[in-house]
Amino acid sequence: MREIIYPLMCDTCKQAINDVSEAMVEWINEDSIRDVRIIHCKIISLNNPEKTRNCYQHSSNPKFADAHLQNVLDDHELMQKLGLVRHIRVFDVSDL
Repeated sequence: MREIIYPLMCDTCKQAINDVSEAMVEWINEDSIRDVRIIHCKIISLNNPEKTRNCYQHSSNPKFADAHLQNVLDDHELMQKLGLVRHIRVFDVSDL
């Protein structure tokens, strides 16, 4: 299992993902799901002047699949299939 811990880091460029809306999850779906990665969505990764390519790594594979991170987080069954665990931080008001 892989934990989703905030702030998120892109598995390709290792830069921060500042909001869930900026993130995608990609994976290879052959006989089983493998190589699950959290990455920047194409719009964010292509607009970064420091990058020469987008953050997707599997788009040339015919068994490639992806989904917006928010859709994955909202789908408990898909999260389990992808081996993701959402880490929820609980803050005590006195810590603020």
